[in-house]
Amino acid sequence: MLRISHPNGTTESFTYNVYGQVLSHTDGKGQTTRLMRTARGLPSSRQDAKGQRVRYEYDKAIRLTALANENNATYSFTYDSSSAPIPLLPPTGSAGRNHIRL
Repeated sequence: MLRISHPNGTTESFTYNVYGQVLSHTDGKGQTTRLMRTARGLPSSRQDAKGQRVRYEYDKAIRLTALANENNATYSFTYDSSSAPIPLLPPTGSAGRNHIRL
C-alpha cells in the first residue's frame, strides 16, 4: 500500500525497500517518520518529523538488546537460555512485575 485516502480528505503515504519493508510513513499532516534498517532488515532507528530518533540494537540471535529513546535514555535487555526476556529491575533493586515481552 503506497497511499491511504481518508474520508476527511487527508492522505497517508508509505515508502518501502525492495523487500517490502516500510522505510517511511507520511501522515495526514505531512509529517514523515523514517525507519533505518540493518542489513538483516531489522529497524536500527526511527526518526520522526522533528528529527528525534530512537535507536535499536540486536544480538546475533536477532533479539533486541538495547534501545535509546528520543531523550537519550538507554534501556538494555537480557534473555535467559530459552530466549525469554529477563525482568527489568527497578532502581530499588527489587524485581518488578513489568518486563519487555518480545
